[in-house]
Amino acid sequence: MPAELAREYNQLKSETRTPIWQFIGLGLILVFLSWIALMTNVDRKKERAYVAQPQVGDVYYIKTENNHYSTLKVMDVSQDSVHVLPNEYTTNKKSGVHKINKMENYGQFNYGFSKDDLRIAYHDGTIYTINRK
Repeated sequence: MPAELAREYNQLKSETRTPIWQFIGLGLILVFLSWIALMTNVDRKKERAYVAQPQVGDVYYIKTENNHYSTLKVMDVSQDSVHVLPNEYTTNKKSGVHKINKMENYGQFNYGFSKDDLRIAYHDGTIYTINRK
């Protein structure tokens, strides 16, 4: 680049600033991502409380052994155990679990497990979401 043209370029560059409004999109994206992170953290705290104090009516979203997804509905809670009704249906996508979470899809057979096993299943990801109404 010729020296005179380079000099004019540098002078123009030093006199010109990038308008702040051009960064609004980036700011909105950062605010949105921060909000998502905050809400995820709030949900996780609620779920940890739900695991510590299960209630009748809680629905556990689970990943099955064959990499499908289903639900368990809490029917009874005692001092050291939780009794659940398993959903008779499974789906191959997490996004489809809410479609099978209907009372008519739960069978008559229920089973129980300890509250310690519940905590372990939540921490290892077998239970990946807890829904309390």
